Amino acid sequence: MDLGWSATEYQLLADGERLGLEGGVPQLAKALYRRLITYPGELPAHPEYGCRLKDYIGLPADAWAARLAALEAKAALEADPRVEYAQVEAWYEGDTLVVDARVKPREGYDEIPVRVTVP
Repeated sequence: MDLGWSATEYQLLADGERLGLEGGVPQLAKALYRRLITYPGELPAHPEYGCRLKDYIGLPADAWAARLAALEAKAALEADPRVEYAQVEAWYEGDTLVVDARVKPREGYDEIPVRVTVP
């Protein structure tokens, strides 16, 4: 890959083509996934960002702990200003916590699926 700079358009080029930022639904889905796998406090500049799903590892793998994890994930997802609402379910597969969410963006897109597994 040949990287370059267009001084007239102020654009980064790769093999002569303009590079762009990913946006829309694909970018939002990745951002929400990152929010769920980031523990609060991991980003010093944003100490409130993240989700405490790792706190549910080591607890008894029962329906009560899974429901609490689902509520934690729902709160984290709905903290993103681009999210209208999130429907979240969680369960254990052995010792692994699985969180499955359907997120409705504010921009009028269809629901986005987001799934995280926490070993």
